[in-house]
Amino acid sequence: MMIWLAAIYHFPSTYSCRYAMSSLASVQAVPTPGPGTIRLALIRTAIEVFGIDYTRDMLFTHIVAAKIAIRPPDRIAMTLQNLRVYKASAAIEATSTRYDESIAYREVAQADGPMIIYIQVPETICDHFRQLLLGIGYWGQASSFTQCLRVDFASPLSGECAMPLRNVSADTPVQHLVTGFVTEFRSSEVAWCDVVDTTVSRSHNLVLPELYVWPLQLIEQHHDMRLMLRHSILKVPERE
Repeated sequence: MMIWLAAIYHFPSTYSCRYAMSSLASVQAVPTPGPGTIRLALIRTAIEVFGIDYTRDMLFTHIVAAKIAIRPPDRIAMTLQNLRVYKASAAIEATSTRYDESIAYREVAQADGPMIIYIQVPETICDHFRQLLLGIGYWGQASSFTQCLRVDFASPLSGECAMPLRNVSADTPVQHLVTGFVTEFRSSEVAWCDVVDTTVSRSHNLVLPELYVWPLQLIEQHHDMRLMLRHSILKVPERE
């Protein structure tokens, strides 16, 4: 029997979930982590909690095959930040690496309200997934800290969660909603060695970019700032 778990996450500070395919020197952000980022976070946490062998033999196939839905926070503000970074110099000596100072740009977000991650798993291992969901402390990188407040039994409501653009009905207006590229595993049948074993040569990509639509309406925008309000995908946003 399959059941839905709903993990409620709080962002204690600003965060930055990278827009798939964006430049490292000029990083766009998406409102929430994508399904591929969530799966990788679950795998990382499972290894930390249960060890590599148990994760590989008992949990991995369920993580990559699980249905995932993401409900964004009530409001999200995004701003573009200038960062001072250090890049390896093009002229690298044999004995040492020289770094040059440069400027990079990163879009960061601040959330008002919790984000909810829904995941459908077999009832027999739901306690394991509760531990994993509670144990996730960041999404993708340390610039996206998060805290799981609790895990409930609840299923996602239609129109409240992000979804691939290809799954949105043709008569649903999305021009007023937020879109962006996230990553997802190329298949529910990816192998353990594709994800974890770094000694294996990868002849194909583990994750693929997917254009997503969030139930968020852009209500205010300035030069380098955006303010978004959660709004059901199934409802037509009011025009100004």
